[in-house]
Amino acid sequence: MPAVDIAIDVGGTKTLVSAFNEKEVEPYSLEEFPTKPAEGIDSFFERLSNICLRMKGSRNINRWGLCTAGAVSPEKGNLVWSPNLGWKDVELFRRASSFLGTEGVIENDCNASAFGEWEFRKEIESLIYVTVSTGIGMGMVVRGKILRGANNAAGEIGHTIVKADGPLCTCGRRGCLQAISGGRGL
Repeated sequence: MPAVDIAIDVGGTKTLVSAFNEKEVEPYSLEEFPTKPAEGIDSFFERLSNICLRMKGSRNINRWGLCTAGAVSPEKGNLVWSPNLGWKDVELFRRASSFLGTEGVIENDCNASAFGEWEFRKEIESLIYVTVSTGIGMGMVVRGKILRGANNAAGEIGHTIVKADGPLCTCGRRGCLQAISGGRGL
């Protein structure tokens, strides 16, 4: 029986889990569930684990990827901080690898999307990918490399202050772009 690849997109509102047969681009199984970040990281990973294990069934997991909003450290596999989730200093790789195996990667959601678009458009040298969902983010690929910035937070445009006396943002500041124009702001 062929192994399975798992893709996980952790959003501020919902989490999407997809299971793929090796070398296929269309998932054979797709499941969405509320992220419920206020219930805590342990509760989230318990629900995620149950879904992933059910999706894979008796098959082995070949590789997996988990992306999420916020500043991540792909080298360490950690979520540094996600204002949308209210989570800070979370060892995502360690937690996910306990039920998915060690052939996995952790990435910022916009960076993952930007790189995926670039992969399918090899004629483009560089690109910028902007997303508007619960929050607002941006991923950038320059000559085939993800532009990360000094603190792995390049592209966090949702936290650019556009109205000094604007509404309170999940990051704690006032007037951020996503507090006005992101999903929660609208």
